[in-house]
Amino acid sequence: MRALYTFSVALLAVAPAQAGGNADPILTKFILDEVEQRSDHQQVQSAQGWLGNDLNKLWLKADHEAHDGSTEEAELQLLYSRAIAPFWEFQSGLRRSFSDADTEDNLVLGIQGLAPYHLP
Repeated sequence: MRALYTFSVALLAVAPAQAGGNADPILTKFILDEVEQRSDHQQVQSAQGWLGNDLNKLWLKADHEAHDGSTEEAELQLLYSRAIAPFWEFQSGLRRSFSDADTEDNLVLGIQGLAPYHLP
């Protein structure tokens, strides 16, 4: 039992040294929001992901809607995001909307965030 206790204390003492490294590492996240196959031969997909650290991120967002293999609507966004407050970030970048008929490019500016519960 004493050996287990000694091993546990030694492991806890060494763990912070092993966890050393970059204080603000580069992280990634991928979110698959929606994948649908509807009964009327319609397909819908929506996904987004980012690469970056706590303050700066590069976002890629994609939405696609097709019917019988033909694109009805699709949208692709490439955004730069900067944290402006806890839970809130400012985003700017480019959006390309396209379908079988035409293509349109837009500039995107926005705020994305999460409003936490009101704290006393």
